[in-house]
Amino acid sequence: MKKKVMFFKAIVLLQIIGTSLFAQGNKGFELLKRDKISEARKFFISEMNSKPQDPKVYFDLGSFYLKLNNTDSAQIYFKKGTEIAPADLNCQLGMGAIYAIKGNLGEALKVERVLGIDKTKNIDWVLFMLDAWIKSPNAPEGKIDGLLTRAKEINKANPNIYLVKANLSIKNQKAGETANDYEMAIYFDSTNVEANSKLGDIYAAVKNKEQSIKAYLRAIKKDSTFPPALRGLGELYYDYGNYAKSAFIYGKYIENGEINTKELQKFGTILYFSKDYAKSIDVLSKIKGDNENFVLKRIIGYDQFELKDYANSLNSLKQFFALVKDKSKILYTDYEYYGKSLAKNAMDSLAIENFMMAMKIDSSKTGIYENIAQSYQKQKKYLLAVEYFEKLIKSRTTPLPSDFYQFGLVNYYAAVNSTDTVLKSKLLIQADTAFGSFISLNSKSQLGYLSRARVNSQIDTETTKGLAKPYYEKVVEICSADPVKFKKELIESYQYMGFYYYVNKDNATSKSFWQKVLELDPADTKALDAMKGIK
Repeated sequence: MKKKVMFFKAIVLLQIIGTSLFAQGNKGFELLKRDKISEARKFFISEMNSKPQDPKVYFDLGSFYLKLNNTDSAQIYFKKGTEIAPADLNCQLGMGAIYAIKGNLGEALKVERVLGIDKTKNIDWVLFMLDAWIKSPNAPEGKIDGLLTRAKEINKANPNIYLVKANLSIKNQKAGETANDYEMAIYFDSTNVEANSKLGDIYAAVKNKEQSIKAYLRAIKKDSTFPPALRGLGELYYDYGNYAKSAFIYGKYIENGEINTKELQKFGTILYFSKDYAKSIDVLSKIKGDNENFVLKRIIGYDQFELKDYANSLNSLKQFFALVKDKSKILYTDYEYYGKSLAKNAMDSLAIENFMMAMKIDSSKTGIYENIAQSYQKQKKYLLAVEYFEKLIKSRTTPLPSDFYQFGLVNYYAAVNSTDTVLKSKLLIQADTAFGSFISLNSKSQLGYLSRARVNSQIDTETTKGLAKPYYEKVVEICSADPVKFKKELIESYQYMGFYYYVNKDNATSKSFWQKVLELDPADTKALDAMKGIK
C-alpha cells in the first residue's frame, strides 16, 4: 500500500498536464507540453484578443485550462465559445467534458448523443471525452471502457489512445499498467518525446533507476531541449547522489524550461552538492524579493563557508536561524556549518554549543567530535580536547592517521601545561601511544617521529636515558633527503643529540652534532654556547 501511495504522490502531475488533443501544430499546446505554462497562457490570451469572434480560440483556451485541472476557467471559455458560435461543435464538446468532470451525467451524456460520440470517426473527440470521464467522480459503468474500445476501433495505432489511458492507470494507482501504456504509445510512435519522458517519470516514481534513466535519455535524444525530460533526469541523478551529472542536466533544464523560484533554488542546491559553490551563489542570488526564504540563506551560507568566505557565511547563517520559525526544519548540517563558521570567526564557545546541538539532532554523526575538540584546543582547554579526540577515535571503525596525530598533540599540550605530576605522566604516555599509532599508519612522515621525540623528552627531562634519541635519529634519516625544506627539524634533532652526548660525557660526539647545527645555522646561539662550553 505504501508503494502505491508514493507512486500516486510522485506521478499526480502527469494527469494535470496530459496529452493535448487538437494540438497538432498549435504553438500554445506545444508550449504546454514543454511545461511552459505562462508562455502558453500568454499565447492563448493573445490569440483570443486578436480573434475575439473565433470560437476555436475559446475552445483552445478552455482546453488549456482543462489540462491544468482548472475546470471553472475552462468552463468560462467553452461557454463563451458556444455563445459566440452556438453551432460550434468543439465548444459543445468542451462543455460536455465539463459536465462529465463535475459529475453532471445527464448533461454530459446529452452532449455525447448530440455529437454522436458513440459512432463518430473523430478520434480526437472520443479521446477528449474519455479523458473527461476518467476525471469524473461518477462515470457511468462501462463508459470509459466503451470509449476506449471506440478509439481503438477508429485507429488502434494512435499513440494518444495510450497517453490518455495512462491517466486511467494513474488514477487507479497501477504503476505497471501506466508504464505499459506509455510503452504502447512509444511502440506506435518511437519519436514520441512526451511518452518517453513520462515513462521516465513513472520508473523514477517506483525507484526503477536504470529504466528511468533509459527513458529520459531516449526523450532527450529525440529532443535535447525537452524541459520535462531534462528536469526529470536532473532530479533523478540528484536523488541518487550523482551531483555532477545532476548539475549538468538540470543546468540544461534551467536554460530551456520556464523557470521560477522553486527551480532556481533546486538548481542552486544541486550546484552546492556538486561542489560548484560560486555558481550556486550566483544562481541563488538571482532569486529576488525573497528575503524571508530561509532555505536560500542556508545554502548560500554553506557555499560561502566552502569558499572560505567565513564572515559572510556566519552572517548568512545567522539570518537563516532568525528566519526559521519551525525549529523542526533545522537540519544537523545547519548547526554544523554555523558552528564551523563561528569557529572560523574566533567564537569557539558558541561554536561548541552549536556542534552539541548538531549531535542532539543526529548522534550518529560522530565526525563532529573533531570540530568540538579543535575548538577546545584553540581555547587551550586541552583536557576537554583530549576527551573529544578520544571519543572521535573510539567512534570510528578505522581511525584516521590524523585522528591519532591530533589526539597525541592535545595530550602533549595538556601534559606540558599540567602541574599535576600523576596526570602529566598519564597524558604523556597517552601522547606517546597515539604518536606510535600514527607512525604505524604513516611511517614515512617525520611528524610522528618528531612528535614522539618531544614527548619522550618530556618523560626523560634530564636526557640521561636518551628516550627521545631513536626518534630524533629517525627524523634525521627522513629529513636529510631535503635539508633546506626540513632545516628546523634537523636543527632540533641535532641539538638534542648534542645535548644527549654531552650529558653522557661523550664530548667528541656531542661537538660533532653541534657542528651540524652550525652548518645549517651559523648563528644558532645554543650551538655556539655549547661549542664554547665543551672542552
